[in-house]
Amino acid sequence: MVTEDSSAVADLRSRWHSLCDVDRVLAVQDIHQAGMSLRKLAEELNCSGSLLSRLLQAAKASPEDLARGRRGELSTRELARRGATSGNRAITRHNEAIAFELERAAAQGRQMILSWLDEEEIAVSDREQIVELAHIHLAKTFHAAGNEQEQILQNLFFDEADRQARLGQTLNDRYHSIPWSALRLALWSVRQIPDRQVQIRAFELVQIELTIL
Repeated sequence: MVTEDSSAVADLRSRWHSLCDVDRVLAVQDIHQAGMSLRKLAEELNCSGSLLSRLLQAAKASPEDLARGRRGELSTRELARRGATSGNRAITRHNEAIAFELERAAAQGRQMILSWLDEEEIAVSDREQIVELAHIHLAKTFHAAGNEQEQILQNLFFDEADRQARLGQTLNDRYHSIPWSALRLALWSVRQIPDRQVQIRAFELVQIELTIL
């Protein structure tokens, strides 16, 4: 590997002044991707690291722009600028794809939560408050690691059960059943919607829908 790298650098050094900038761009990119640092490569080629950084940035330009650069229609500086723009566009597209997938999963989670409310026969008048309380519980445990989130919610559920038992309250009491239902919903959500960001966004969508209703 070292021999191959040294040979490639020696070959590039011997041809450096006869190459057009686009060929330099592609050669520097190949050697750098093979594992040689820009600092070391700059020493071997007796040039500045900033020049190599600009060449690597230019390598990110589109094939069409590189072809124009080879014909002398675009400067290396312009190729580097376009390469940076291309990289930013790629990052933007990646972030947009992640956001789209999150929203899609959250929409599915929203429907699951609404179905849970129906299956549990939660009174329409209680749903907004129950969902809001469950959302708060989940937000408070958002940064808990591993199974800690579920354990925290279970402890809250047992504490609420103990408190209501001591007060002689039951699940049949509509007002006092709301905290029970909120904790049950939060626990159910942890098990059925394991992704934390999807959980929170799904509850936000449900709250928006319940507010409109």
